[in-house]
Amino acid sequence: MPNFRIINPGRARQADEHGSVVVVVVIIVTLSVALATLLATVQSNLRASRTDQDRTAAFQRANGGIDQALYRLDRRSWPVGTSLDADNQLNQVFTETVVSGAGSFAVTITPDSPLNSTSYTVTSVGTDEGSGRRRQAVATIAARPLFSEGFFMLEKFESRGTQTKDPEFADAYNSIVCPRAEDSCELTPTGAVGTNGIIRGSASTIETWVETFGRFNMYGRPRQSDADRDCGPDGVCTAKGGDVRGYSDSVLVEMPPASGSCPFVGGIVSGAIPPGDYTCSVVDLRGTITINPPGRVRIWATEQISAQGGVVANRFGSPSNLQIYFGAVRPNSSAICSGSNPEDKVEIWALLYTPGLNFSCQKPPAIFGAVFANIWDSEGNEFRFHHDVNATTAVNNGKYRILDWRECPVGQIC
Repeated sequence: MPNFRIINPGRARQADEHGSVVVVVVIIVTLSVALATLLATVQSNLRASRTDQDRTAAFQRANGGIDQALYRLDRRSWPVGTSLDADNQLNQVFTETVVSGAGSFAVTITPDSPLNSTSYTVTSVGTDEGSGRRRQAVATIAARPLFSEGFFMLEKFESRGTQTKDPEFADAYNSIVCPRAEDSCELTPTGAVGTNGIIRGSASTIETWVETFGRFNMYGRPRQSDADRDCGPDGVCTAKGGDVRGYSDSVLVEMPPASGSCPFVGGIVSGAIPPGDYTCSVVDLRGTITINPPGRVRIWATEQISAQGGVVANRFGSPSNLQIYFGAVRPNSSAICSGSNPEDKVEIWALLYTPGLNFSCQKPPAIFGAVFANIWDSEGNEFRFHHDVNATTAVNNGKYRILDWRECPVGQIC
C-alpha cells in the first residue's frame, strides 16, 4: 500500500506567515535605520547651515562696524564730548556699540598716531544675538598724506653747483624728539624726494642727494627706464646708488580749502602770530616770526607769496604748526630766496604746500619740514632742506578709504 504523507494546511500557512513577518520586520528595521540616518543627516546639515548663517550674520555685523567707522571719519561726525583735534578729527581711541535687529557690533577706532589724523586701525566685533556667535573684522582706514615725500616738485628739481652738507643741522630729523634739528639727531635716508617731472644735478650733487635721501620717486612714468633716465640725467641717480622708483600715475594737487580772513596789513606777516587760519591775496614774510600763544597757524596766499631777506619763521618750532598754502602758478609773482649776505638768509620751519610756487634762486632758503611746490631751480652749493619725518602724515586730503581688511580671532590684532 502506497505510503502517503499528509500535510496539514494550517501548519503550512503558519510557516508562510512566519516567514512573511520576518521579512516585514527586516524591512521595517531597515527603513527605520535609513530614516533615522536620513533624519540625523538632515538635522546635522540644518545645524551646519544654521551655524554658517549665524557666522555670516555675525560677520556682516562686524563689517557694519567698519562701515560705521569709515562714515564717522569721512564725515567727521562724532558724538558730543569726543576728543578731537584742530581739524575736528578723532585724536584718541573711540569705542561705540550699535544694536540693530537681532545683532550688534562693537567698534574701536584707534589713531595710529595721536599727533595726526591720517591713519587709523579699526576693530569691529559683530555678534549674532540669537546664537551668541562673534566674529571680528580689522581694517586700516587712512587718507592720502599731502607730504608723502618730504620734498616734491611738480615740474623740475634742479640744483647747480657742488652741494655740501649743512654742518649745523640734520638733513632728516624727528621734530618730536629733536625740535632743534641738531646734526646729532640725523636719521638714515628717508626717501624724501619725489617729482612728476625731472631731477637734474651734477654727478657730485646727485651723489650728495643719494647719501641724504636714498630714494627718488619718479611719478608719471610708464616704464622704469623712463624713471631712471629722468633722474640724473641719463641714469646718474641709479649709477650713484640711488633707489629710483617709477610710478605710472602722477601726483595730483589736492589743495585744502582756504579758511579765515586776513588781519595782516599789506599782507606783511611778521612778529608774533596768534594761532588760527588766515587767507590773504598777498603774503609777505618778514623778520622774525613766532607763533604766540603756542598753536597752529595756517596761511593761504591767493595771488602772491614772498619772503624778504632776513626772515626767520617759527625757528625750533614744530613745522606742522606753521602751514603755508599757495595754489595757482603766477609767473614772476612769488619768490622765497635768501639774500647774498648772511644776515639776509631766509629760514622757514614750516610745511609748504605751494604747488603755485617756483623757487628760482641764486641762494635758496633753508627749509625745515616739508615742501610741495612747482619748480626748484637753484644756483650755488647750498641746498638747505631738512626733512621733518613727522610731516609725512601731518596733513592729509581728508578723503578716507579702507586700505586693507582682514578677519582676526576675537580679541586679537593680526
